[in-house]
Amino acid sequence: NDTPGGFPEEILSCTNLEYLNMYYQGLVSVPADIQKLTKLKVLNIGHNPYILSIPAELGRIQTLQRLELDECPLLKTPPKEIRDKGFASTYAYLQRLLSGSTSCKRTKLMLVGLGGAGKTSLVRSLLSKDGKAQLTLGEEITDGIDISTWTVNKDGDQLTFNVWDFAGQTIYYNTHQFFLSNRAVYLLLWNVRLGYEHAGLDFWLNSISVHAPQAPIFVVGSHSDQVASLELPIEELKERYRQIAGFHFISSWTGM
Repeated sequence: NDTPGGFPEEILSCTNLEYLNMYYQGLVSVPADIQKLTKLKVLNIGHNPYILSIPAELGRIQTLQRLELDECPLLKTPPKEIRDKGFASTYAYLQRLLSGSTSCKRTKLMLVGLGGAGKTSLVRSLLSKDGKAQLTLGEEITDGIDISTWTVNKDGDQLTFNVWDFAGQTIYYNTHQFFLSNRAVYLLLWNVRLGYEHAGLDFWLNSISVHAPQAPIFVVGSHSDQVASLELPIEELKERYRQIAGFHFISSWTGM
């Protein structure tokens, strides 16, 4: 008999087992009862493309010396960043999971768009006390990526954003793609004074959909106080780019 995740239940009774190869088995999950294998030294569950997580209970097996997790593209726990550091880091991560967790409400807020779209002004507006950006003359454009921290308090909860302000000049486009990830919220800014046709929205929407296909995108029109009417094919864009979570029109100078 197999567990719901496809793991053979009979193996869990082999308490003297030291080496276990479960690669290419089509596993979906590993049961927490694997901790019963108290003498296990090597566990190989690589090449199981549907497995999503490894139980923290593996951290209770003190004899474990090697854990193979290669070619598991959907595996989220432990995260790839931890697995890439080797067995010691992975094992320590599982042990920390056993000790409990503390809620950490933090994420990345990525501001992208053409140069002059108002990304830096929006960041200043978010960080200001009155929600307005101060008008400056002769200001230099963003060079590369500027990173700042924005904390929001609501109903007793605190949410922290690491705000990434991407330079909009084309010279940086080839490098920006390396920083796009699913673990972020995207604000795609465009200057409504220039019109939708010159906003470069399709370029950024395509780029995000390729490099961060699961991340939400908010399309934000800036300088809305300087135009009489706003035109944007909202329904068409929503149909073509399902990641779009909303459309907003703002003015960083008025705070609206």
